[in-house]
Amino acid sequence: RDPLRVILDSGLRLKPDCCLLHQQSAAETWIFCTPTASSVREMDLAAAGARIIRVAAGRDGRVDPGRVVRFLGENGIGSLLVEGGAMVHGAFLAADLVDEVYLFMAPFFIGDQGTPLISGCGAGQRARSSALQSMRTLPVGRDLLVQGVFPARVPQGTGSGTLLLHENFGDLGPGPA
Repeated sequence: RDPLRVILDSGLRLKPDCCLLHQQSAAETWIFCTPTASSVREMDLAAAGARIIRVAAGRDGRVDPGRVVRFLGENGIGSLLVEGGAMVHGAFLAADLVDEVYLFMAPFFIGDQGTPLISGCGAGQRARSSALQSMRTLPVGRDLLVQGVFPARVPQGTGSGTLLLHENFGDLGPGPA
């Protein structure tokens, strides 16, 4: 399966010659940006094959993940795998858009010099408990996969938001099926 690639790029910083836009793939690439992003860069990225979708910014000035999910749903996309950095993970969690988590952990400790897994989403900001349920663990190479679902959001096969949290320190092998 060759899934649609969805990119959140508030200011359209992605370069038109990046590998992501020039893959041997029939799948489209949709880039979500804010209304203030460069029109010139939009034309360049569109010429490289991307579809640019402008959505309102959230309070932080970045692409509002709720509007992205709403747009995707209105266009027949009922499931989303979110891979990103701490800000993206935090934004989706804070907006209560995550049903299921796949957390890959490597047997390596970095301490306070490492990159955080989640940013901007404190425990008090979540509308529901942030404790995962129906958890399972699975060794993947030298790493460990922790998978779980949030209460009241157990996927029913009609569309779910999955968040893939990945620490880039080990030999992951294949990702979730």
